Amino acid sequence: KTGSLLVIYDADVLEAELLINAIVRLSGFEDETELNVCAAGNEIRLAHRSLNYAILDKSKGLLDINTVLPFAFISLAIYEYSRTGTLGTPQPITLLYWAYDMLGLKG
Repeated sequence: KTGSLLVIYDADVLEAELLINAIVRLSGFEDETELNVCAAGNEIRLAHRSLNYAILDKSKGLLDINTVLPFAFISLAIYEYSRTGTLGTPQPITLLYWAYDMLGLKG
């Protein structure tokens, strides 16, 4: 009646995403939920999560991938501007846009 479900599983044997996808399919909510069961997409998300944990660990919780990447892009844009003297080239503009978007500044 509460609409909740408790699932106990061994994370070393089964990935949470696969379990969630199976539960959604079996419950009939597949059409209402956006699932990504693509193997490549799952691997990319796993690599992203691993890299994020590594950055968090090395920086003792100070930085994560969502703060490192935008500032890296901003640094590259500044470097390119100082090297060429213009923002007319696509690379710095693109890097600034990505940083803007990743910092959550985009509406």
